[in-house]
Amino acid sequence: MYPEPTVTANTSDSLVCAGNMVTLTGSGATTYIWNNGVMDGVAFTPSATATYTVIGTDANGCSATDAVTVTVSTGPSVMANTSANAVCAGNMVTLTGSGAVSYTWDNSVMDGVAFTPSSTNTYTVTGTDANGCTATSAVTVNVNQAPVVMANATDTLLCAGDSVTLTGSGAVFYAWNNGVSNGVSFVPSATTTYTITGADAIGCSATSSVTVTVRPTPAAPTVSIMHPVCDTTSGTITITSPLGGGLEYSIDGSSYQSATSFTAYAGTYSITVRDSINNACVSAATVDSVMA
Repeated sequence: MYPEPTVTANTSDSLVCAGNMVTLTGSGATTYIWNNGVMDGVAFTPSATATYTVIGTDANGCSATDAVTVTVSTGPSVMANTSANAVCAGNMVTLTGSGAVSYTWDNSVMDGVAFTPSSTNTYTVTGTDANGCTATSAVTVNVNQAPVVMANATDTLLCAGDSVTLTGSGAVFYAWNNGVSNGVSFVPSATTTYTITGADAIGCSATSSVTVTVRPTPAAPTVSIMHPVCDTTSGTITITSPLGGGLEYSIDGSSYQSATSFTAYAGTYSITVRDSINNACVSAATVDSVMA
């Protein structure tokens, strides 16, 4: 009688990730036959965790068996997560992986670290579990461009006391500074630059500004009169501007002119001053000449 050989079932790896290969070999005998269609020493891809049995036969024809279990890890269930599926241009987003132990992203993204995407892109994460098995997942982040906002004014040059209406265009929602309401007229008290923030339907925003210049009303002139002696005698009205040059005058609705002396008879005269430098802002005064 010959003793049975001491057969050992060996594996290149007792735990493999799904899709990976393993090699089973027998030792302690001369020839080996495995179950489950396995060929001794030939790598194969196990589909699931299984126990493999080998029959080893020695040169005397004596045989013995041994078995080995190969565990197939299905790998982690990795999820690619984003703090926002859509961001406005210039805003930041944070990508994180879940379902594994460690994570590696493409496009130089660091797991859990905020960054500013330059354009719409799909990011892929590879997650590795404690067994070293990996799986991937992807997420798309859409980058929306800000609206092209314009600040509009019905007039950018006003006389003191005039009203103006400011409106925005290029967006859906608008907010002005300085207490201005979009599309509602108001009277500005001084030259001011107004800024509007316009937002689109998804909340992306941009700003634009417009300056409204408020021109001062010219000061009333100083008027001196050489009184007429009688009804038929004429005198002279002399106008002196406290602002110096740049003013034009009209008497009784006549054409504006730069002359500062006018022939006058007994009566009442309406004198209007227009600031030619500041685009015709006016003030008016009346003066009585003395009848003889």
